[in-house]
Amino acid sequence: MKCDRFYTVARDGEVLAEGRTEWVGQNIDTGRVMKVGDFGYPLWMEHCPERVCDEPFTRFREQPDPANLCQRYTVGSRDIDMGQHMNNVAYIRMLLGTFTVAELEAMDIAEAEISYSMACREGEELSVYRRLDNEGWHFLVQKPDGATAVQMALRLRK
Repeated sequence: MKCDRFYTVARDGEVLAEGRTEWVGQNIDTGRVMKVGDFGYPLWMEHCPERVCDEPFTRFREQPDPANLCQRYTVGSRDIDMGQHMNNVAYIRMLLGTFTVAELEAMDIAEAEISYSMACREGEELSVYRRLDNEGWHFLVQKPDGATAVQMALRLRK
């Protein structure tokens, strides 16, 4: 039902980033989780056995604090993927978009971890909360009904 996908991003043989995603396939019509072989994933594809970022995922416990509300964001067609929900990269653009370019350039980002809990759809107005602590920035995205859609930790180098 779910898969881990490990990857590296490299340029000229130098590893720039390592990543790991845990994901599932979802039936567009019913919203139900599907077995990997049932949603068109090429099971014949050769896979590299190398694992990176193999430590456990963070168990996010962030709670919305009205003082940390930094943005309301309406999901638009630009954010929607083939599954008819907000694309995972669109969430990251939305969250990083709460900073100015100068703020982003000044950050020394060491790691980003994002946890998707619930799909967001076109037209939903999301509440984006962020707070800074000694590890970095923490984000929580809340749907109109109060459900948590996404949480992210943007860890900074000390």
